[in-house]
Amino acid sequence: MHISIRLNLLHWATIRLNGNLKALKSKASAAKLPQHVFSPGKPGVALPIDNELKYLAIADMHLFVTELDACIDHLKVFMHEVHAYVGKPIDDATRIAIINGWMQKRGIDPKWFGRLAHCRNFVAHKGALYLAFDITRPDWDLLLLKENVQIPTPTQCFRLSELVEIHKGFAACKQALQDHLVDLLA
Repeated sequence: MHISIRLNLLHWATIRLNGNLKALKSKASAAKLPQHVFSPGKPGVALPIDNELKYLAIADMHLFVTELDACIDHLKVFMHEVHAYVGKPIDDATRIAIINGWMQKRGIDPKWFGRLAHCRNFVAHKGALYLAFDITRPDWDLLLLKENVQIPTPTQCFRLSELVEIHKGFAACKQALQDHLVDLLA
């Protein structure tokens, strides 16, 4: 039950986050003036944005990483319980080896686990996020800054595109887990 609710929360948080980010990006794009663009050696001026959309986006990102992390924890327990139920209990090391095998077989970068943990720990324990857009590409990427900086380094921010990759890794592993448990119960 917990897993189903968390998966539904993730689904609806993603839909709401995408809608809020689309609206936020549209408003930022319409309001952006040359003085709002930060570049090396040329500091910009912060772009005033819609506070409601900003805080909804921050809350949705917090919900996303927190619920995704919690869902993974519940899926680990569920995997152990099903293995025990069929008389084939596993320990943590075996579970990790099984999951790593799925990821290797499917070409999934296993670093998404660590990136999720790092992002969740920052969001949950270290402070509020500053928002910025990377406008160097046609499809702007939202940056979640860890501190108030002009031009962030990769260690000073999370990119929305990274959260997308984390979600893809999770979705692939979730499908692999379903396949594994069906085979186990067959």
